[in-house]
Amino acid sequence: MASDSRLFIWRAQARTILDEVLGVRTDFIEHLLAHAVRDPNGRAYNRTAHLPERHKMMQQWADYLDAAKSAITSTRFLCKALRLI
Repeated sequence: MASDSRLFIWRAQARTILDEVLGVRTDFIEHLLAHAVRDPNGRAYNRTAHLPERHKMMQQWADYLDAAKSAITSTRFLCKALRLI
């Protein structure tokens, strides 16, 4: 149960960051998260994959996570150097 809720939180955070911070189109994000198209006709006729755009989106996401990790590591290093932790 706990792992299910963590997964939901991770997906919500990823969706928000991809949309609001990285400016990715929401239809690409929804496709990535495997959310169903709400329109019944859309489900029947939409066969798009948007693979180049999704590849770019995933690279943006990886770059974002690398930058976040780097910032955390730098902060920890600085705190240790200043003997704050």
